[in-house]
Amino acid sequence: MPRPPKLPIGLPSITTALDAADVLKAIRDLKGWSQDALAAETGIKRQQISAWENRRYTTVMDSLTAIAAVAGVKIEVTIHAPEAGDKKATPTSKADD
Repeated sequence: MPRPPKLPIGLPSITTALDAADVLKAIRDLKGWSQDALAAETGIKRQQISAWENRRYTTVMDSLTAIAAVAGVKIEVTIHAPEAGDKKATPTSKADD
């Protein structure tokens, strides 16, 4: 079984799988930001942040994670365009997990 990712100090420990909604809320709480403050800093509408946190809509990250899982590639491949010869762009084997 793969080990859960390490999160920065202050974020909740992982006992179950966290999705982007959990992480977004935890980061916001850790920083002491309201949804309005995060919206003002990022240019993202507060309603969108609320929808993500309340799982009314999935985030792009949730979608990219699902795509990476079924494609057998690391999540980084779906986030950053790989450079020519980048080994991260190749499908992973079960031994890599």
